Parts: sequence; C-alpha cells; structure tokens
Amino acid sequence: MQIIKKILIGLGVVFALFIGFVIFMFGESGDFKENNEQLVREYTQKFSQNWSISSVSDLSTNDLLSQITTPNGQHSLRQFQSFGKLVEIEDIEISNYNTSTGAGTTGVFKFKAKFENLNALVTVTVREKDSVAKVHGFHIDPLSEVSPPKEFNI
Repeated sequence: MQIIKKILIGLGVVFALFIGFVIFMFGESGDFKENNEQLVREYTQKFSQNWSISSVSDLSTNDLLSQITTPNGQHSLRQFQSFGKLVEIEDIEISNYNTSTGAGTTGVFKFKAKFENLNALVTVTVREKDSVAKVHGFHIDPLSEVSPPKEFNI
C-alpha cells in the first residue's frame, strides 16, 4: 500500500510540474508575440513595397538571406511581385513557439493579409537570439487568384 501511495504522489508531482510548465510556456509565447508582432508587421510592409530582400536584409537572418538567393527563392520573389503591396493585416496570431538554450527562441506568426492583387495567409517565422529578433522564414499561401493590376484610363 505504501508503494502505491508513493507512486500516486510521484505521478501527482509530475502532473503538477507539467501543468506549471504549460502555464509558463503559454505566458512566454504571449510575451514573444507582444515583443515581436511589430517586427512582423514592419517586415511584411517593407518587403511588399518592392519585394526586394535588400529592403529587409537587416531584419532577416543569414539563413533566410541564403535561401532567397537559390533558384526557388528567386522564383518565390517573382511570384510575390505579382501580389502587389500590402494593404492590410488581420488576425495575427502566434501558432508555434519553441525555445532552446543554443538556438534561441522561435515563433511562427500567421495572419491574413490583403495585398493589392490578392488575399493570402502569410506565415512569418521569427528567431530571437541574444535579445535580437530577426525574420527567419516568410511564406505566402494565396487565398484567391491573383487579380490583374487595375488600369487607369485618363
């Protein structure tokens, strides 16, 4: 009977620690969102002005800059250019949050975006290391067909 009692107490302690960890991580992810949401908004706004990585290179990780120079990265940039400039960001949320001692903290932000020629779901991965946050990944999933640019008749 004593052994069962000790096992149940041990399981209770493990469960309490797990619940404490979950509550701690939830609070930490909220802080991460609060601290980095403006970076995500600024990055997306600046990047969409001309879809040139040079306009946001200071806000990007070296890994992202390397990926952009690949043929797939260049293809993505050409696609992005047809979307036009960012008009509006809605429903921004953090969908994934991970922290580790060596790699720093990573959060994945997802939001609906309206561009001049397209509505999309945008995913931006932010990595924070040594108190410096930079964009580590940027992905756009179109929610509509790309509309041709509006013509102006004079």
